[in-house]
Amino acid sequence: MSSGNAGALRRRVLLSGTMLVAAVAGYGRRACGACLNPVGSTFQCSGAEVTTQNITANNAAVSTLPGFSVTTVGGKAITINGDGAQSYTDTNASSLTASAGTALYIRSGGDFAGTPGSVTINTNGALSGYNGIYAISNGAGALTITANSNVTGSTGGGIVAQNNAGTALTVTSGTGTTVSGYYIGIFARNSGTGALTITANGNVTGTVRSGIQASNSANGTDLSVTTAAGTTVRGGTTGIDANNSGTGALTITANGNVYGTSAKGIYARNTGAALSVTTGAGTVRGATTGIDARNSGTGALTITANGNVTGTTGYGIDARNLSATTTDLSVTTAAGTVHGRYAGIRTRNSGTGALTITANGNVTGSFYGIDARNLSATSTALSVTTGAGTTVSGAFGIYARNLGSGALTIAANGNVTGGNYAGIQASNAGSAALSVTTAAGTTVSGAYGIVAANSGTGALTITANGDVTSTGGDGIFAQSGGGALAITVAATGTVTSNGAGTNAFAIETNGATATVTVAGTVNGGAGGAIKFDQTGAFANRLELVTGAVINGNVLGGAGTDTLALTGTGTGSFDAGLIGPGRQYQSFEAFQKDGSGAWTLTGTNTLTLPWTVAQGTLIVNGSLSNAAFTVNAGVLTIAAGGVTSTVTNNAVFNNAGTVSGNLINNAGTTTNSGAITGNATVNGGLVNVSGSIAGQTLVTGGVLAGTGTVGNTLVTGGIFAPGSGTPGSSMTVGGTLGFNAASTYAININPTTSSFANVSGAATLGGATVNAIFAPGSYIAKQYTILNAGSIIGTFGMITNTNLPANFTDALSYDATHAYLNLTLAFIAPPTSGLSGNQNKVANALINYFNTNGGIPLVFGGLTANGLSQASGQPGASTSQAGITGVGQFINGVFDGAFGDNPGRSGATAFAPQDDEANAYVPKRQVSREAKEAYAAVTPRDRRPSSFEQRWNVWAMAYGGNSRVNGDTTAGTNTTTNRIFGTVAGALYHFTPDTQAGFALGGAGSSFDIANGFGGGRADAFNAAAYAKHTWGAAYVAGLLGYSWQDTSTDRTVTIAGIDRLHASFRAQALAARLEGGWRYATPMVGITPYAALQTTTFYLPGYGETATSGSNTFALNYTSKTVTATRSEFGAKFDNAMLVQGGVFTLKAKAAWAHDWNTDRSAIAIFQTLPGATFAVNGAQPAANAALASLGAEMKWHNGWSTAGYFEGEFSRATTGYAAKGSVKYAW
Repeated sequence: MSSGNAGALRRRVLLSGTMLVAAVAGYGRRACGACLNPVGSTFQCSGAEVTTQNITANNAAVSTLPGFSVTTVGGKAITINGDGAQSYTDTNASSLTASAGTALYIRSGGDFAGTPGSVTINTNGALSGYNGIYAISNGAGALTITANSNVTGSTGGGIVAQNNAGTALTVTSGTGTTVSGYYIGIFARNSGTGALTITANGNVTGTVRSGIQASNSANGTDLSVTTAAGTTVRGGTTGIDANNSGTGALTITANGNVYGTSAKGIYARNTGAALSVTTGAGTVRGATTGIDARNSGTGALTITANGNVTGTTGYGIDARNLSATTTDLSVTTAAGTVHGRYAGIRTRNSGTGALTITANGNVTGSFYGIDARNLSATSTALSVTTGAGTTVSGAFGIYARNLGSGALTIAANGNVTGGNYAGIQASNAGSAALSVTTAAGTTVSGAYGIVAANSGTGALTITANGDVTSTGGDGIFAQSGGGALAITVAATGTVTSNGAGTNAFAIETNGATATVTVAGTVNGGAGGAIKFDQTGAFANRLELVTGAVINGNVLGGAGTDTLALTGTGTGSFDAGLIGPGRQYQSFEAFQKDGSGAWTLTGTNTLTLPWTVAQGTLIVNGSLSNAAFTVNAGVLTIAAGGVTSTVTNNAVFNNAGTVSGNLINNAGTTTNSGAITGNATVNGGLVNVSGSIAGQTLVTGGVLAGTGTVGNTLVTGGIFAPGSGTPGSSMTVGGTLGFNAASTYAININPTTSSFANVSGAATLGGATVNAIFAPGSYIAKQYTILNAGSIIGTFGMITNTNLPANFTDALSYDATHAYLNLTLAFIAPPTSGLSGNQNKVANALINYFNTNGGIPLVFGGLTANGLSQASGQPGASTSQAGITGVGQFINGVFDGAFGDNPGRSGATAFAPQDDEANAYVPKRQVSREAKEAYAAVTPRDRRPSSFEQRWNVWAMAYGGNSRVNGDTTAGTNTTTNRIFGTVAGALYHFTPDTQAGFALGGAGSSFDIANGFGGGRADAFNAAAYAKHTWGAAYVAGLLGYSWQDTSTDRTVTIAGIDRLHASFRAQALAARLEGGWRYATPMVGITPYAALQTTTFYLPGYGETATSGSNTFALNYTSKTVTATRSEFGAKFDNAMLVQGGVFTLKAKAAWAHDWNTDRSAIAIFQTLPGATFAVNGAQPAANAALASLGAEMKWHNGWSTAGYFEGEFSRATTGYAAKGSVKYAW
């Protein structure tokens, strides 16, 4: 048998013997039950008030049955001892009571038979003894204790757990339970390789020592202590004492109250990873320190206090990163209060990370409210932030010292109170910035309000949005070792020193260049309001924001200090307060910044160099030696004056007096006051409506205005007299000189020009004249641009802006004046030039401009198309339309009245009785058809006819159109005429060879001019008398006619808007035609050569156009005119008669050459708005020679009725015309 098996056998024998003795003896008590071993290593305990139970077994699994309890007065209530996994499980609320020993003792001596040694305890009953639970595990397994009922250790510990060689150690107490020990409440020590976890869901008390004490050896990992809400952990010394030497994190979460009666509320030490302490809404209180957390591990130290924390004689919270291996340190408090005897919050960071304190509740300490220090150069930033509505108080309210490389930032959003020291004291030795900011509505107070010292190279910034008050020293004291230093008192802030010593100032800076910006109120102490460093030659800066109030003296430093007025509103500053012995001392430069407006008042005779960089500076006082430079913004001298130089690079307005000089390098100077010195214009604009008494030199930029200047020399800039409005001027009281690099600028409108009045000589020097033409409706021929006592030399070239089209300008001179002259010359299209009509209109307008010295610009700016529209071609086309209409009427009368074949050949009304069918009874009874057929094809005999009177009446309708082509050279456009008319007449035969008659008719005609140039229409009444005489085959015919025409024209002009122009008038015409010819009869056709002379005299009255819409700007008056058009014709007429049923059908044709002796179709027009602007306008002109052709047919019936129709054409180089006629005749 092996030694292990022999040992096990011995333990079983011992256990059995012990149980037997216990059963017999009962330890002096009755024995109603016991822990029996029904099988294997399983034990079941039963019976009430059983005496001491000792179980020695390996892998013992001990459980209870309902009703089981142990009560003993000697020794332990239950002892479980053995190797392997040892467990005790009570689900039946079994109580264990040992008056002189441990209630439950369980030990695993080591591993057994492959089972790691471990201890597991799960109790539901109350346990009470010297120690409530004592558990030791020497095996490789875990130690786990779950106590769901009260556990009491009367002389030792409530729960004592030692994991000497295993893995994890876990202790959990149930909700509503109490774990208490005389010496310690819960003691847990883990030397295993796992985590140590304590979860107290009920109250824990250690009367003499700690409420909870937990330690994790170097073999362990994490250590975690958690207490539930509503619980209390109380220790005679420390409430919770946790020491983690393991490799993991130490985490304490106290959701209930924690009290340390004689030492610390929570004491946490860590050499592992991170350390974290979190408290709930309860209270943590220690006799010395509320929370003491010391981190020497490799992670961050984080404290979050959500309830009250009190350290009665020490610190409320004491947090330390002790090792360079640690990282960040963070302390955050909620709405509760943190209080300590020495400090409310004390932090020390020697780690490599940032130190951050966020106090959202009150923090109080007798010496320090908050004491925060980054102790290592390897640390980074330090940040202290207090919440709104909080109070931090101590002898030092907030003390922060940063040796790290990051920024030191303090943001006080609540009140901070320092007793005998500073409300806030911050020192920074790192290379980054130091920043202190207080919120609006807060108060920072102390013997000193804020003390900030920056030894690094970063910036030092203090912003007081609330009140800062000192009781003995400076309100704000700031010292920088070299970085920028800036202090801002916001509009909501007040900085006050109540110190009685001469070194007490509201604000004091030291060690570096400082900028102090005051938008609120500064109340000085006995020393004054603001003091800059007095030893270093720093360029300090005081900025007064609009609304600022400073009570007390301000002492500039030994360097060049600047007083700046800034802000966005409006403010007033008494310049008389500047200077030795006055409120603002030792300031050497003065500046206006910000977009707001400041007004300088008072009187000061010191040399005060002012620079305007932004916004508006108004001088309303007497600054006799102040010099001003305007780099941006606006300088206005409203009243009073200055005697030094004003240098302007932006905007300068002078309504007062400048006794010094003006230098304008850029921007705009408006001088409505007086400048008694010289003025130099190097750039920008100087506008003078007041005066400049000295010499004015213009090397660049512009000199303009309506005021008066002295001797003026322009060597490279622009002299533009006047206000920019034509007719305005500037007076030069002295001489005026130009050179070739300068410019003389004038503004011109339709009637006048701006100009300069020079009392002395004007030397023009070849300068350029720039004429700027303003828009207008009229333009003149000559403008006076300069008046002088004498003119020397001439200007050079001339340039212009907005010079109207068609005009050119030139210069001329007399002894005392310079003139600008304009010439009107219309611009021809580059490829074609101006047409005839365009030239005639252009010449009329040029003559008008030259004669009258000006012209409306709408005429002067006409383009070629505008000239064509203005020419009014419809007025020249009415004669062509009228003559065409008269011609149609004459031809209609001839064809209607003399429609029979000319001469005596053929069947006529007076054929001989022996061979011709007519209305008289023949001697021989031959049929009419036979006679007419015979007459149509046989020559007429020469015997005279008998005389009988004979009447006929006739009527004709005619219509047609003709087109006369335009001529681009002449500027005419194609004109199309249309006519429709009717005429009726009566004819009487006086002899067989002589006939005469008359005709009356009416017609309507219209004409259109191509390309939208207008048209017209006419209604005509026509009358004519005519006669014809024949001599055998020869004939002669004549006509005298009259035409009365009611005529109107319309055209649309789109040159300047849309103008519709209408004219109406009554024209008359007289016409005559004489025609003669000889008919030759041939077997096939009758041929009648003929010649004719036709003349028409057209009488056009004078008339004018009116505007039916738009304006009458381009309306024309036309002069009366008589046009005589004479036409000669030479040609032949052809006829061929055929016998048809009931009568004779005759085909007719004509071909002729016509020559027009007068083709002039012009009119004389005058612009109604330009009296005297007369021109001739041509209408489309027909060609002189034309070919005439016609085809027709006539049907004559035996009963005296006849009808005829004709289609005619006229063709020439320029004319194409077509007409159609139809007639009916009755003879009796």
